[in-house]
Amino acid sequence: MNFLTKKNQMAKKGTNTMKEQEPELITLVQAEEQLAEITAKKNELTTRSEVLHRSIGSAQHQSARRYLSGDMSGLEDGARLRAELDTIGSALDLLNVDLKQAESELLAAKARDFRDQAQQKTAELEKLNAKTAAVLAELSELEGMTYTHSILSSQPLSGAWLQWGTIKPPLEYQGLSELQLTYPAPERKMEVPLSRRLRMQIAELEKQAAEIENQLRQSQPAPAAA
Repeated sequence: MNFLTKKNQMAKKGTNTMKEQEPELITLVQAEEQLAEITAKKNELTTRSEVLHRSIGSAQHQSARRYLSGDMSGLEDGARLRAELDTIGSALDLLNVDLKQAESELLAAKARDFRDQAQQKTAELEKLNAKTAAVLAELSELEGMTYTHSILSSQPLSGAWLQWGTIKPPLEYQGLSELQLTYPAPERKMEVPLSRRLRMQIAELEKQAAEIENQLRQSQPAPAAA
């Protein structure tokens, strides 16, 4: 068994116990551990290969001396070292295949993790929107006009604005059309409500997930021509 994704062998409750389930998706932590394990093993074998290369050179010199005196036992030592070196080479080839697969597994796990985070934040946003919608409806009735969620993103940042044509701070009821920016203008000009921050975070998480998924699609080999 290689280092790749492990499969869940247990059957679903109430179904044929001999039927195998689909491969179980690994978590981001598992994918990171898997990649680290393969990398560590590859480094270990690479170091051993370098040691063997040095040992073979020394062994060949000693074997030649022993051979001149009629002792042929050195041939076996040299053959054993070369056989181990060849085997390590083959093992490294296999690990390189596993490493590429593990890197893909890690990318896929990252994309799933971003999607999961976005889903969690979407649920948080929906719960928040349900509460603020009720408050906005009540406010609309009190003020005799319709308020939407856009009002939540229309709160001037304290200290960033002045009353138009003055150096006085805004009055609490004044809107943006009645204000001017202070000088020099600050980088942030508006308060950012939680609902908007959540929307921005969701969009960024989904963007990152999509970029990874596109990278994975592009890395897959093209289907063979029929």
